[in-house]
Amino acid sequence: MKSIFLPINWLFLHKNHIFNQYNGNDMLEVITIKEVKIKIGEACKALRKSNNLSREDLAEALEVSSTTIQNIENGKNATLDNVLKVANHFGLLQAITKEIDKTITNQNNISLY
Repeated sequence: MKSIFLPINWLFLHKNHIFNQYNGNDMLEVITIKEVKIKIGEACKALRKSNNLSREDLAEALEVSSTTIQNIENGKNATLDNVLKVANHFGLLQAITKEIDKTITNQNNISLY
């Protein structure tokens, strides 16, 4: 088996899988796109319930259908706009943006030498 040495904090997408360095080791953590959709759905549902909102209440606040909220919560296809509407509603856009900025900064600081 060939060894692969990878830079710290790397992330890439390949055929519906997200590969990410695992805990600073050379092991790979493979996460499918479907698993990410499910996690987003679980987060949406938990946040909605912790704010005592029905699907209809959240849908009305976001100006989307309750079916859209149901699809997001069930890990079904959702547009990026609708996922970001949910994130914005629950005050998560800043945290998401910070993580994206950290990833970009870390990628820019990688040296192969």
